[in-house]
Amino acid sequence: MRINTAQIFMSIMIFSIIIMVSGCEKDQNKEGIRDANGNLYHSVVIGSQTWLTENLRATKYRNGDDILNIKSSSEWVHSRAGAWCKYLDSDSLAAINGLLYNQYAILDTRNICPEGWRVPTAADWNTLCIYLQNHGYNADNSIDTDDDSNTNNYIAKALASASGWEVSSEPMTPGNTDLANFQNKTGFNALPAGGRSISGSFSNNGLSAFWWSSSPGVEGYRIRSIDYNKVKLTSSLAYPESGLSIRCIKE
Repeated sequence: MRINTAQIFMSIMIFSIIIMVSGCEKDQNKEGIRDANGNLYHSVVIGSQTWLTENLRATKYRNGDDILNIKSSSEWVHSRAGAWCKYLDSDSLAAINGLLYNQYAILDTRNICPEGWRVPTAADWNTLCIYLQNHGYNADNSIDTDDDSNTNNYIAKALASASGWEVSSEPMTPGNTDLANFQNKTGFNALPAGGRSISGSFSNNGLSAFWWSSSPGVEGYRIRSIDYNKVKLTSSLAYPESGLSIRCIKE
């Protein structure tokens, strides 16, 4: 039997290229996700969804254009352009909890999330909520199979980061005798970043987490929130001028 050395050489070359490409993909995955500023993020798979595990820290849109930074309360109140700020203009808090954005930054067509990611819709948040209720993440160990994001919704502790939250002095009902077992069970790592009101004032750092959705409501935009002394992931509305966190979901 004759051995075709040219074919063997070509096969080795192709195999080597495949290994190199695979290695590059692994290295890229290890690097995580980066926004237009180059900030690094990581992700977690929850059910059929993939979420970032940190709040957004981008000060640029995806195309590299700067997002307006507004520190003044009076300017924040009257701005109708996309804007961001740091809670109390604190670098240390921003490094941990991310930045706060008004809704106009989300509405901007230049896109605020990293490439391949987007601001979640209200339906995305509902999907997350229903999955967790149906798969053992409720604080009272109950399983809810009604596909209703508000029925037996006791999933907040499974989303909340293991540190940074004020400790509640009141019992949370319904709840488990050892809620620590549920703390950040999902790996979502929700942080109590607080927010900025439509008056420009800051509040609730260490107490609450607020995240935008891209879905409009009857008056304002739909948001989700967690409070330190509650076991529910709450759904409500906020005015576009509010300053809240953004947690991106994979497209």
